[in-house]
Amino acid sequence: GQSGVHGWVLEHRWQRQTDSSGYSPLLTNNAQRRIYRQALQAEWAAPAPFVAGAAQAFVQLEWVRQSSNLVLFAFGQHRVQVGLRWSVE
Repeated sequence: GQSGVHGWVLEHRWQRQTDSSGYSPLLTNNAQRRIYRQALQAEWAAPAPFVAGAAQAFVQLEWVRQSSNLVLFAFGQHRVQVGLRWSVE
């Protein structure tokens, strides 16, 4: 398992998506949808000695921003997750 792993992990993702044809005649004269998404995730993890087994305590922070030429598909979000995880072998 990952019980001995601890420290920080930082991950950045960038995606681009384009439709090959118009998305909908009802939205922006049947424009092809273009979406750009960026996500940044930071995680800190450490062994959790107060829990039996190969447990690991972690904190994750994530920020996501998505833009699009069609306003319907644009958004931003963030989340914080705190928890315990362990592998069953």
